Amino acid sequence: MKSIDAILQKYPTSLFNRDPDSEIGRKWKADLELLNEVRTTLESIRGVSDYRIQNGAILDLIGKNLKQPRNGMDDFRYRIFLSIARQKQKSKGDIYSMNEIGSQILAGTGTLYEIQELCYSGVPMFLDGSLTLNGEYPLSGSSKRPATIRVIFSGSIDTVVVSPEFNKAIAQIRAGGVRSIINYRFETSTLSGKLYGFALRSSMFDGTWPLNGFTILSGDKVGIQPYEIAFGTGGLISGIPRPPQDSDTGLQNEVFRKLAEIQNNPDGTRSFKTTIKQSELIGQSINELALFEEDGNLLFLKTFPSKPKDNLIVYDFVINEEFQ
Repeated sequence: MKSIDAILQKYPTSLFNRDPDSEIGRKWKADLELLNEVRTTLESIRGVSDYRIQNGAILDLIGKNLKQPRNGMDDFRYRIFLSIARQKQKSKGDIYSMNEIGSQILAGTGTLYEIQELCYSGVPMFLDGSLTLNGEYPLSGSSKRPATIRVIFSGSIDTVVVSPEFNKAIAQIRAGGVRSIINYRFETSTLSGKLYGFALRSSMFDGTWPLNGFTILSGDKVGIQPYEIAFGTGGLISGIPRPPQDSDTGLQNEVFRKLAEIQNNPDGTRSFKTTIKQSELIGQSINELALFEEDGNLLFLKTFPSKPKDNLIVYDFVINEEFQ
């Protein structure tokens, strides 16, 4: 609040009389009370639209203006999404904007990610046996494809967090005509789950080996030859991964199976892989997987925290074969 004396001190004495009872002093007295009232009102509403310092119902009003519903979030998390909503309005759909938004959504989760811009390679493609017809490229003789942003998460299946909010934010801020692929690569090993059946065979030819091709002998190690990878949604008990039991013959609630790809790594190890595409398992929360041999017998079982699946996500599951 300003006083009359403070205002009059701004006038030069060579031109004006600084006495409050002077003509200019009386003019200021008439207006100062109203101006101070306006100043007080403006100060009281300053920051009312700043989501960083507001809470409760005021945050709800800010969210209404930004078209960001609360959806049951507490004030702390809601402020994060209000910040994202503002950035989405200003975003140009570039990788920098996506990184800024992704960092806010995943702050504190420990999840690392990489954003790639898939460019045209310009290299002609031929049906010479080196091309996999998986729908990634159109059969036009060229590797050109629609402009695409791909976000890659990778890490342990037990620790990588799937954030549906991130997927939706990326889909909303990408530039018009640009596709988005959210790719999660979950890794685990045969030591982090439980082996069954033929996977437990002795490495000695002791008469218990059926020569059916479901296992292989490499030195003193017995390797497995899985045929399918199955996924289920019954791997949790009270929100905690259920330990596999000796009596298990499969998943608790199987929802999907795919053929297993066996990859021989340069270091001599092997990995069992499969991919769940964007159009598969939409709406499911996967929390258990298993390897089966060709006759349908269980070889390996693993449970883990739920991974919700939507139509924006591609999941890669990799099971590394390891021995004690």
